[in-house]
Amino acid sequence: MCGHVSSLKRRRNPFDSDTPGHFQLTDTFSIFIFMKIAFYRGNDIIGRTILFFSRGGYTHAAIVLNDGRIIEAYPSKGVRMRQDIADRMSNTTVDIFEIPTTPAQDEIIKDFLANQMGKKYDYIALIGFILYTTKEGRKQRGKWICSELVFVAFQKAGINLLERIEAWMVSPTIISYNTKMKFLATRKI
Repeated sequence: MCGHVSSLKRRRNPFDSDTPGHFQLTDTFSIFIFMKIAFYRGNDIIGRTILFFSRGGYTHAAIVLNDGRIIEAYPSKGVRMRQDIADRMSNTTVDIFEIPTTPAQDEIIKDFLANQMGKKYDYIALIGFILYTTKEGRKQRGKWICSELVFVAFQKAGINLLERIEAWMVSPTIISYNTKMKFLATRKI
């Protein structure tokens, strides 16, 4: 690229067209940006149940957009957007990881999530997951649990967070075993 970058073009962000710092090269080169995943350690009854049955460290997973907003599947709320990691959450610890994505992959993830907004939470899949009897429910019911939504969003962009596992089989803890992620920070809320 001979010491300079030419033909930078502002990328469109379907969630917020004014998000700074996201550019795409118009030639054959591309730059990496980072999508983030937040892993929560909740203390509510659902969180403690997930911890017990999954034998893991995390109770919830959500995608952190580049502007800090959160997209998640949450009990009684379904797929929703929150303003930041702490919005409407309390008494929990959050570990934040990042995964390198290309601008094209980032757009695919955001577009997929935008199309899932408002879909219901899949309590049947959660109960089946806890009891190890679940089937892939999102295709049948159009509903999500948190870890499944995160896993499928990355799959849609061609990023396999884990090999040889189906989306309906992953818990937040299992997703955290991904070796492509880099730990960024821990926040106590």
